[in-house]
Amino acid sequence: MKKIILTLAVIVGLGTLGVNAQDTGMTGRNDKKISFGLKIDANLSNHFLSDLNNVKSKLGFGVSAGGFVKFDFHKNFALQPEILVHYKTSKLGKKTTKEKLDFEYWGIEIPVYAMGQMDLWNGRGYVGLGPYVGLGLSSKLDDNDVYKEKGGEKFMQRWDLGAGIIVGYEFRFGLQINAGYKMGFINALDAVKNDAKMHNQTISLGVAYRF
Repeated sequence: MKKIILTLAVIVGLGTLGVNAQDTGMTGRNDKKISFGLKIDANLSNHFLSDLNNVKSKLGFGVSAGGFVKFDFHKNFALQPEILVHYKTSKLGKKTTKEKLDFEYWGIEIPVYAMGQMDLWNGRGYVGLGPYVGLGLSSKLDDNDVYKEKGGEKFMQRWDLGAGIIVGYEFRFGLQINAGYKMGFINALDAVKNDAKMHNQTISLGVAYRF
């Protein structure tokens, strides 16, 4: 995990150096080489399950909020690290019964997007793709703490690593609308990780403002 954090720091550092050395060629608000923004999203999340017979995960509603730094290398390319705080919900239960367990999650996530962008109408359209690292702060399954060890084991582990894509449009005055998708690569299970797999997935729709 230290290697992941170090890699993200290096990416951000290189982005800063590259931005200082290049001109974006844009006009108005868009000619800023380094800019900052705030964002808030509504999300739907659940889990991809493997080898958990007759168990399904149902999408639940949540929210996320945070900020970002944008490094414009060129008018058509930028790097955008973000830091977000998430609240997510979903349900776990057997396919053959109506009974479901409520899953709640609070966590922090740091994605880094490589952004392709172009002037479009009176603003700019963009598409971003990149990795993310996440850390669970609190998570419960029907009021049971999934991070609490029982008998030397815990139901789920805190860390996540995956990739995401974001598509959006920025108006000339800085307001953005966007949609995104993230998929976790790490097995979220801990106690039965050798027998089954659970991967996080999130769909988001939100707004942002870049200063």
